[in-house]
Amino acid sequence: MFKNFDKNTILGALLIMTMVVVYFKYSTSEAEKRIKDEKLKAVLKAKDSPKNTESIANSTVKAIGVTDTNSSAAIVPIVGEDITLFNELISLKVNTAGGKIHSASLAKHTTYEEKPVELLSNKNTEFELAITSAIGTVNTNTTGFQIVSKDKQKIELQSSQGLRVIYELKPNSYKLSQKWILSGGKENKASLLIKTQMNKQEVNLDRERSLSTIKYLPENEDVLQSLSMTSNETKDVPTPIQWVSFGQQFFHTTIIPSVPFENTILDAKYQEADKNYVKNYTLKTKLADIGDTLSFDYFIGPIDYKLLKKEDKDLDLLVPLSQDILIFRWMKIFNIYLIIPIFNFLSQFVSNYGVIIILLTLFIKLITAPLSYKTYESGVAMRILKPELDKLKAKFGDDQAKLSQEQMKLYGEFGVSPFGGCLPMLLQMPILFAMFSFFPSSIELRHESFLWASDLSTYDSILKLPFNIPFYGAHISLFAMLSALTQIGMSWYSQRLQPSSPQADQMKMLMYVMPVMFLFMFNSFPAALTFYYFLQNILGMLQQWFFTTFIIKEDKIRAKMELAKKTPKKQSAFQKKMADMMEEAEKQKKLQQNLKKK
Repeated sequence: MFKNFDKNTILGALLIMTMVVVYFKYSTSEAEKRIKDEKLKAVLKAKDSPKNTESIANSTVKAIGVTDTNSSAAIVPIVGEDITLFNELISLKVNTAGGKIHSASLAKHTTYEEKPVELLSNKNTEFELAITSAIGTVNTNTTGFQIVSKDKQKIELQSSQGLRVIYELKPNSYKLSQKWILSGGKENKASLLIKTQMNKQEVNLDRERSLSTIKYLPENEDVLQSLSMTSNETKDVPTPIQWVSFGQQFFHTTIIPSVPFENTILDAKYQEADKNYVKNYTLKTKLADIGDTLSFDYFIGPIDYKLLKKEDKDLDLLVPLSQDILIFRWMKIFNIYLIIPIFNFLSQFVSNYGVIIILLTLFIKLITAPLSYKTYESGVAMRILKPELDKLKAKFGDDQAKLSQEQMKLYGEFGVSPFGGCLPMLLQMPILFAMFSFFPSSIELRHESFLWASDLSTYDSILKLPFNIPFYGAHISLFAMLSALTQIGMSWYSQRLQPSSPQADQMKMLMYVMPVMFLFMFNSFPAALTFYYFLQNILGMLQQWFFTTFIIKEDKIRAKMELAKKTPKKQSAFQKKMADMMEEAEKQKKLQQNLKKK
């Protein structure tokens, strides 16, 4: 089987497989970050250590270089009263002890266990704001508040020191405004510490963890930054930050301050063996020159592109519409200007998202049909040229440079491009990669069923295995299996239309190996994505059959090539350049041969 394999073919096959593995590795997780800031970890660890006898309030005050006038007093836990704010989308509880958010529950979203999605749970969240003025420091963690006024969407609290806080929840919105008002002073400063544990919301915890991390947007920048998704990381960000987002696969809590965060420490960590939560997040930061008011806007809700795009803070960057690799980032334009508008349009008329995926796939196949036609037409032309190419190989088989030169002449003589089949396929790749990002990030697909898939946002398990297969999992995804099988069928159908050659036979082997690799990669991917690839393969085979049976006729292609052969041609700049390069390579080869003979 392998006797016709030469070194270049094997190296080429290995290179292609390596590129595929690297790409999909990046698509499911970021590369592990190498640099660990041990000093910063020690600071955060010390704050959690029982040996640390100083209160969080005093340590925060010291961090900004002031002395709390009440630091000598013993800290007594404050028991407060919960006040509820709510609208059509979210319900929040604010406590009079510290004036902080105790919990946030989403009204229209549930977990995989059909429980309300809860973010910023009081059991797992700490909020500490220390505000320093000329008269000393007030720490919310040790401050009690009295209710000044309240209704279902707005409350106002005030402490005995004169510190006021106003919460306002916008109607039919996930936006919460928090405004702290000081009694006086124009050069006040503040420090903020938030710790929270992200609850498990999805059935696939490993994937949810791989898509959850802290993200932040530096001031005056439009490229979102993030901590590692695959490992614990502490990061010191000395530059100002516009906002910070505690993110999960489909939900987020984003904090936007009225003045930028400065000298910020971000920490994301988890224990892989602990399956009771997703990750623990910590934000420790400073805010300078806040004046007599300090405001925070919170967006607590779904990572929904349509909702986030309406805001003016670049929050739509939270939706991963492309892979976070420089060479792939530009591909999100296909999602923004093509896929999402069509998807939203279809959603207005069709309620079943499986049907929407079918219609979307048909549309994509339709608009890329001209490119597919060029690919199939080029395949027929290459099959017609096969006898002539065989003659050249028999004549110049031992001289690869001369063979390549003669092949280029033959292609030019018959008006055939050797890249005619590859270029149209490459032009379709950006759409393919865009869809690879679109389906996993679409919250609209969450808990939506189709056929045997109970949830299109996660894998469609038809059988749970009593054991775990490395790189595959402990379940069988039927859509992933159908996608792999139809990919093999499509490869077989395409290859049978191509001329036979040792190189083509070697490519056949590769085309059969790739679907098996994809089966392992896609087994835990969302059912929407694997269903889309399955449809792509089915429609691809139907499209190829239709074109090669009814549209592309071999006798017409042959006549066109014969006419091109008789027509005088003007060599293009590219063809001339290629010919010159081959001619120069031939001269260099002959020169070396002559030197060896001497």
